[in-house]
Amino acid sequence: MNEFSLIAEFEDFVEEGKVPPLLDPALFSQSDKIYLPYQVNPITEGSLKNILWHFLERFNPQGEVILPGFGKIDLVCDYKDFMIGIECKKEFVKNIKKKDLNYMNSQSLNALYLASFGINDYELSLDYLEAKINGREPILELLRRYTFAKNSIDTRGMSFEEGIYYRKYEGKIRYQEELEETLKKLREKYQEGMVTQFHGVIMYNPLGEIWLARGASPLGGTKNATCTPTKEAFIAYSVWRYLKDRDYIVAAESILPGAVKYNTRSIRTKTRYTDSFILPRGVYIEKEVERFMQTGHYRIDITAMPKDNIFIDNSSQYEIIGVECKVSLNNRVKLIEQLRAYLHSGSVSRLYLAIPHKLKNKAKSILTQAPIYDAGKINKLTDIGILAVDEHGEVEEIKPANQIELKEENMPLAGIEKRRLKEGYFKERLYLTEVRVL
Repeated sequence: MNEFSLIAEFEDFVEEGKVPPLLDPALFSQSDKIYLPYQVNPITEGSLKNILWHFLERFNPQGEVILPGFGKIDLVCDYKDFMIGIECKKEFVKNIKKKDLNYMNSQSLNALYLASFGINDYELSLDYLEAKINGREPILELLRRYTFAKNSIDTRGMSFEEGIYYRKYEGKIRYQEELEETLKKLREKYQEGMVTQFHGVIMYNPLGEIWLARGASPLGGTKNATCTPTKEAFIAYSVWRYLKDRDYIVAAESILPGAVKYNTRSIRTKTRYTDSFILPRGVYIEKEVERFMQTGHYRIDITAMPKDNIFIDNSSQYEIIGVECKVSLNNRVKLIEQLRAYLHSGSVSRLYLAIPHKLKNKAKSILTQAPIYDAGKINKLTDIGILAVDEHGEVEEIKPANQIELKEENMPLAGIEKRRLKEGYFKERLYLTEVRVL
């Protein structure tokens, strides 16, 4: 088969759209708005990668694949010696970098797709991507400039206080009206897809829909090019699928709120802001700036919660599983630091270590011979369970995890609302509304 036929076969499969949901529509049976613990909200790049991995299994996908000289791409499907690359983003706005677009030049891929969630007003995300690829300004940036200029004209002759009030209230209303009109036009524009050169675009609705917004063009990659998949990604995907098959809400690469530490760091960066004025657009200086940054071990590979837990009023009764996945146990010190951070975060009620099957005895040894690290702690490393993954992706519970305490103050809730729209490809879509602190 030639490359056009293989792309057509792949895209026909995607357009059939038999993709499983990340969030079962039945979760919204009692209300159009639900609240999930922040750490199990599945709207993450890792979750998007895993759901596409699961959906595209017939095309032999591999995760976190190294393209020589071009870094790591989220997925590569090796189908009949035809290499299909997929880079996943939670949203395209401000997340699409030059390296993402440059994967097409790697000579390792025959086709490239950029994938994102069809949530919120995703048409702005599509416009941003199209602007980046085609070398124009995103409509959202043009709208901001227009609104700023209009406000500047309207506030001439006003006092300083009147101008501030106008911008804060009247200007904000005008911006929202212009945004709604812009969104209506974009929804009509992208109803049938988008225009790019070589990149295909895949949009996924977490309620269980998928849309090929743009087909890919052949890249003419070298046949039998070298691509190296990451073994740890396979372990994480296998655990994700294992828990999803057991009717859990499953998230990948999530932040545990209780494990986050904060620190102020001084970094050297390019900026338009001097000590006394703002430089014109496109003009920068280098200077030291203070940044408030997250530190510590706070991002865990897999989190999961039974679906019926969302109907529980008392959040301290949630069952939240956390899983850290490792392909090697050689760096024992770092591993124990990570596990201790998760264990004492108050953000999971059970914690597991997932490893290749051949390392199960070594994992047991590490967790049972480390009481020195647990001095004075309520939760012990011996409370951690072990999951072993074989070469076929089958998961076995080698050691059960003990119950550990959830802390309500370390469990903010993410609001997710289902809305129905008249325009746009996804008429029924999800909006991430707010994070509510208990």
